[in-house]
Amino acid sequence: MAGELNDLSGRAKRIFYALYRQGPLTKKELQAALNLKLTTLNREMQLLEEKNLLSGAGEAASTGGRKAATYALTPRLYLAGVDLSRTYVRVVLTDLKLQVRSMEAFALSARDSAQEVLEKTCALTEKMLRESGISAGALLGIGIGSVGPLDRARGILLAPHGFPGTGWDHLSLKTCMEERFSVPCFVDNGANAAVLAEYLFGMGKNRQSVAYIHCGVGIRSAVIKDGRILRTMNDHEDAFGSMAVVLGQGRRSLEELSSLGAVASALSGGTGPVGVWNEADYRKVLETVPVDDEAVRSRLRERAGIFGVGLANFARLLNPDVIILSGPLMLHFELYYRACADAFYGDAPRTAALLSRGGAFQENGIALGAAALVVERLCGTGVI
Repeated sequence: MAGELNDLSGRAKRIFYALYRQGPLTKKELQAALNLKLTTLNREMQLLEEKNLLSGAGEAASTGGRKAATYALTPRLYLAGVDLSRTYVRVVLTDLKLQVRSMEAFALSARDSAQEVLEKTCALTEKMLRESGISAGALLGIGIGSVGPLDRARGILLAPHGFPGTGWDHLSLKTCMEERFSVPCFVDNGANAAVLAEYLFGMGKNRQSVAYIHCGVGIRSAVIKDGRILRTMNDHEDAFGSMAVVLGQGRRSLEELSSLGAVASALSGGTGPVGVWNEADYRKVLETVPVDDEAVRSRLRERAGIFGVGLANFARLLNPDVIILSGPLMLHFELYYRACADAFYGDAPRTAALLSRGGAFQENGIALGAAALVVERLCGTGVI
């Protein structure tokens, strides 16, 4: 199925993508959106129908005359997305509108090597496809949203830090998946994947600019502005977390002061599990800190304030319409999120972005965005 899409002309791919983003559409709507002659549109749509990529979808609402036929992509096409975190793997199967057919996850163990984690991921994906009744021929491709650094073109994980187990350095995610499933696999930073999902079908839909920041063991960020992802010089997703913050005579990064481990340690009086990779350990600390204690609340306001002011500076530089704050620190620690939001709105300009806690997809954003990578790369849209 991916091969059939690759073999399409540029015009046919544009029709496919327009229906993916906006369908069902009438021929008149497609003409207006793509600036194609009717004869050309008919020819390309016929080819899509012959390849079983397009089908009729009923009739549009009447505008006074005969109702026009509408068209949509065939419902038999599916995507797979993988969220590869330092602490878990989440796999999702979706249709082309990112509607979930199946989703499962498993935690990473310090005993698991990278190859064992990949094998578990492949086996889980095969099980989900089988139980969902999705044939191999109906799977368009697999996307992976991973922590970095990455060689995106080759789909290789490069010397990542914070993973449990061994064997993660120069791990070829793309090759493993393509050999196992015989479909194309595309790899990108997890934050980039999540911001893509929000831009296409979530909080960023019909907006000029959307930002996504994931606050966990590390701080990962991504921005889509004017229809294109903004990539850093080294294509790393930790640019925002690397922002320098000056406190007294010291100089530390935002991640060093406001990541999950740093906040857990600060709120527990320095006894938190800094250096422990397991996210659950950090969350236990946050769940048990005495938040009614004024000293604890003061430390919370300090760390949340640092992050909130950093967000305000981020908004001044990039002027996003909406900033989605996700990850365990934001989704599972409400006091911190609210203190951060207060600091942001207290320091940000009047035109400040809307803050969204978790966005439209909450914890599933990276996996769903990874699935969306497949269509973007196969159609060559230039968004990501």
